[in-house]
Amino acid sequence: MRILGIAAIVPLICVACEFTDGPNYTAYEPPSYQWGALDGESDVFAKAIALDENGDVYVAGLVQGHGLLPDAEGSGPLFLTKFHGIVPQWTLQRDEGVVATLTSDGSGHLYAAGISDNNAGIILLRFTTDGVFEWSVRWRGITTGFDAAYAITRIPTGELLVAGVTGIDAGELPTVGDAVVVTFSPDGAVIKESIWGSDGTDVALAIAVASDGSRYVTGYTTGTMEGQTAGGGEDLFVTKLDVEGAPLWHRQFGLDYDDRGTAIAVDSKGAVLVTGYRTMGGSYGEVRQAVLLGFSTDGEEKFTTIQPDKTAAYSLAFDAEGNVYTFGESTGYFPMDKELIEVDPYKYMDGPLLLAKWKSDGTFVDGVKWGDRYSNDPVLPAAMVIHNDTVYAVSSVIGEYTTPRNSIECRWRRCAVLSMIDLNN
Repeated sequence: MRILGIAAIVPLICVACEFTDGPNYTAYEPPSYQWGALDGESDVFAKAIALDENGDVYVAGLVQGHGLLPDAEGSGPLFLTKFHGIVPQWTLQRDEGVVATLTSDGSGHLYAAGISDNNAGIILLRFTTDGVFEWSVRWRGITTGFDAAYAITRIPTGELLVAGVTGIDAGELPTVGDAVVVTFSPDGAVIKESIWGSDGTDVALAIAVASDGSRYVTGYTTGTMEGQTAGGGEDLFVTKLDVEGAPLWHRQFGLDYDDRGTAIAVDSKGAVLVTGYRTMGGSYGEVRQAVLLGFSTDGEEKFTTIQPDKTAAYSLAFDAEGNVYTFGESTGYFPMDKELIEVDPYKYMDGPLLLAKWKSDGTFVDGVKWGDRYSNDPVLPAAMVIHNDTVYAVSSVIGEYTTPRNSIECRWRRCAVLSMIDLNN
């Protein structure tokens, strides 16, 4: 297996490659262990990733301080970049807020969701895959408290489910924040809203849809969900909603510190898998441990897998054979009998980014770590998708990322890194 690189929006540098027209065209074959960075005038945070029907890659996120990315059209903190292979096609920046999640409809449109500028509510934007901004809509906003979207998915009917948090519940009195799923039409009209929560703050961070149309949501709560017991601090929760958005059951897990569910998916057999992290106290302060949980559609817990100290997981996906992959970080020792790819530890390839492979019962198979292990600044893994047995993962880093062919220095500001891992090699 090899790691393939995505070029940055910085000038593209090719070694032994040719780009010509006509029959002599030679496609660029990136060497193993190469990647690039989205590097702007200020810190760049990758938040989301999506692929379209042609296999082109889109990365969205935040440019801090309204800094500009090279050759970007427009300005503002929100950015969206399209890549074809390793070649950036276009970049858009808009003064609309911050994108947290992104999806494609497979028909030439991209939908991005997040929080609008000045906390004017949840924002949903539509772009074409040719780089044309079409429209944006806002849901609720300043008068209802804090509202933000963190996840989006598209269902077969074409409707969009946007999950996040809202500062007001279904009644008249404002609360400290409830989980919400808003259903939008492909044209941006609000179809329905599902709002639920506890006596504390409830935030939906991820959503998945089963073949029967039921929805599964995970995130964190500071209160107590109906029929559950609070652990303390932030607790990881899982909620099943019916097709109308009504909660069917809740599950809540937590220790004394903060625990979050960050990603959720339903496999072909109907099993529900959740990943995230739990936090434990120790003599050296709080320590995170990544978790992988499995449930039946009725909410029965099938397994709980706890990873080693100093780990966290932020994204989850399946390959064509039903294997589970989690993407996150590991800043300590992560035992592996074998690795997805062979890496050279002297080339900074055993750093904090972690891709782990699991069986559907939560058994660890193998994994790989990469990145600058000597950076004093933490990485921020963000999102991952799998398409045609290739993993596409985005993260934000500070450090020097050295490979056999190139070196990326993000020593003075944060860069967004997009990595490709071919599961067939």
